[in-house]
Parts: sequence; C-alpha cells; structure tokens
Amino acid sequence: GQVNAVQGVLDALDLHIPIVGLAEQNEELYIPGNSTPLVLPRRSEALRLLQRVRDETHRFATSKNQALRTKENIVSIFEELPHVGKKRAALLLSEFSTLENLASSKGSTIAEKLIIPENHGEDILAAAKILQKERVKKISQKANTAYGPHTQRIKPASDDYIGSLADLALGTQVAADSEQNKEYKK
Repeated sequence: GQVNAVQGVLDALDLHIPIVGLAEQNEELYIPGNSTPLVLPRRSEALRLLQRVRDETHRFATSKNQALRTKENIVSIFEELPHVGKKRAALLLSEFSTLENLASSKGSTIAEKLIIPENHGEDILAAAKILQKERVKKISQKANTAYGPHTQRIKPASDDYIGSLADLALGTQVAADSEQNKEYKK
C-alpha cells in the first residue's frame, strides 16, 4: 500500500523515479502495482544495499524529527515580544500566522486584535520587526556557514544515475539472485 501511494504521488508530480519498498520483518521487496513480494537471498549484496539505505533513511528521519521538537521550536516566537504571553501569542498566531505577517501589519491593528492600548501594539510591532530582521540574518548566516566560499555544494544525482543504480540493484542482481535461489532450492 505504501509503495503504491508513493508511486501515485510521483505520477501526480510527473516524476519518473524507480521505487521499491523493503518490508522490515521479512526483508521482502515490494514493487508498485505488484502485491507479490520479491524475496532476495539473505546474503545478497543488493539486499544489503537496500537495507543500508532504509536504515539510514530511518536514522535521518528520526534525528530530523527530534531536532524539530527542540524547545526553540516548541515555544512560540510571539512569546518573545513585549506585552505577550501564551494567550496573546496564541491570538497573534491565529490572526497573523507568521512573524513576517505581524511585522508587516500596523500597531493599531495589533492593539485592536489583542484589545490592548495602542502604544503596546506599537511596542509589539517594533519588536516584531527587530525580531524578524534578526531571524533573516540568522538564517543567512547558517546558509553561509553550511555553504561557505570554500565549500562545494553537492549536486543531486541525476535521474539516469538513480535509474541505473536501481536497475543494477533490482534488475541484474534480482536475475542473478533468482538463479542462486533456483540452485539453492535444488
């Protein structure tokens, strides 16, 4: 089911990327449109490659999810503004959605939405503009650190390269493994 769902998304995006699902329990391969799994020998190099890709994908997803759940990402950015606590932060979030939208609004609008004095609305607006500039600066610094002048960006692999790897891993190796399977069963 998952493989077919992914294939549907790729088709909708008009992307032609070969995919295969690797079930963890029995290490079976599932190909889109085929409910019968392909079973490779346990010692197959193709199976080991796919297992390593799966394990690394899981590790990456888990670490990314943990990073997203840090305190920095849980506490609302709006709570850093003057005159704003949890309840007002929730109101600001529902009214403006983002710090960018808040910073581009008017102090009187903020005061009206929060039912506070207009000078407090102006304070919040001024602080939001400063905070927004700091965030933009921080993001650009991170980008420059990650890809500084002496760093080369890694070029994504082309579809042809990925396709040939998939063919090699699934096509040629599957045929070879099928022959080994036949010999093993005899």
